[in-house]
This record gives sequence, structure tokens and C-alpha cells, in this order.
Amino acid sequence: MLNIGPYRISHKSRKLAKNMSPIRNLIYQFLCHSWFSQIVGRLLPGDIPTRIGWIKPPVGTSAEIKSKLLFGLYEYPERLLIKKHLPSDLDCIELGSSIGYISNHIARKLEKQCQITLVEALPQNMELLLLNTTMMRQYKKVRLICKAISYSGETVDFHIAESHLGGGIEATGKIVNLPATKLGDLLNQNSRFSLVMDIEGAEHELAEAADLSYCDCIIAEIHGTSQQIELFVRRVENSGLKLVEQKHSVFAFKREPV
Repeated sequence: MLNIGPYRISHKSRKLAKNMSPIRNLIYQFLCHSWFSQIVGRLLPGDIPTRIGWIKPPVGTSAEIKSKLLFGLYEYPERLLIKKHLPSDLDCIELGSSIGYISNHIARKLEKQCQITLVEALPQNMELLLLNTTMMRQYKKVRLICKAISYSGETVDFHIAESHLGGGIEATGKIVNLPATKLGDLLNQNSRFSLVMDIEGAEHELAEAADLSYCDCIIAEIHGTSQQIELFVRRVENSGLKLVEQKHSVFAFKREPV
């Protein structure tokens, strides 16, 4: 049974650990939330070796995040659902590409002819996104767009979280005004596509306003209260997609074959 529960951005690590088996939880806590992770963070002042190659994190990235990248625990539920459910033969749009870690996992799943559109709001992250996707851009068709997702105007107030790799419309931190775009502006006309998104709360506005007629798969981290999450799921399912799996705060939807 799919369990739609309350998820909070600030408690993501705690929620993930709580849903693990006792042994996995112990390993997770040791690798990412102990003196060991602090040592790892100090030993990795620069680029970090990961399963998809070297990743350059932002300056000031916490020891916890560095350890998660090193040991393959960063955005773990999202990676699992991408590997299991993302169609390999469809173009993919990733909203909230951050520094490109998940982008590389998407690229590994897609066939050579597919195009990936990477959308990231923060200019400082775009520089890292370019660096961290250098290899994948040599064998994949990639579009990079530096805009936020919003349906309320051509610009949007965006909160930059101080201890996070990104930000969002509901995060806390410094507020900047950024250019905005809509999902429809990113689409190739009448082409089927997949959507991967982690946009820190803006997914609710997208689910309400976007036309998902040509979308065959959505993998999204959903933020907010139980009621907000349930409303998001209902709106997406009303567009013809079916919720097929949930891992913690990440949900996978797929359209039934005609």
C-alpha cells in the first residue's frame, strides 16, 4: 500500500533513516551523521568521487552531504525510482537540476537519441551544473536552462537556503528575484516526455496549472503537508498518470499504455 504521510524538507534525512531497517539505519547514521562523516568531510575539501564520476559541490557543503555523495546515499530514493521507472526511450525534463548529480543518473538511463533538458534556477548552481555534466554532454543531447518554474509571472521570488544545494519558493534564506518559465515552454511540440523534479514546493503549482497530456512518467519529490501531498497526487492522477510507487517523499507516476 502506498503510504502518503507528512514530509518536511528540513527533516528529509531523519525521515529517510526512520524508514530503514535497524541495521541499515545504523550504517546510514554512522556514514552520514557521526564523527566518521565529519572526518570524511574534512578529507574531501574539493571534488568528490561518486558512482557517476567526480562531482564538484558548492563551497561550504556540509560533511553530511559530502558523505552522502561519496557513499551513494545522496537523493537515494529518487535514484532508485529513476532506475526502476524512468522510460529509457523518452526525452526527459529535469526541474531543479541543482549541481547535476541526479542529471547524470538520468543520462545513464536514457538511450543515446534522447534529449535531456536541465532546468536550474540559481546561476551559481548553473556553473557547477556545467562542470558536473561535462562528460554526459559529450554523448547526450542536453539543453541547460537557468530559470525557475512559476505560473504567476515572468519572474519569481526565490529563497536561497543557506545550508542546502538549492532553494525554493518556500525555503528560508536570502530572497532573490529570478526569471521564470513554465513547463509548456520547455516542451518539444507533440512529443512524449518524462519529468523528474525536485523544486522544493513549486510542484504543487505545476500540478495545478501545467498540461501533462504528453507526459508519460513523473518522478517527483513532493513537499508539504499530508493534505498538500494528497492533492498533488490527485491532480496528477486526474491527468491520466497512475501512482505506481513511493519511496519516502519521492513518488513515481506512469501513464498506462493505450
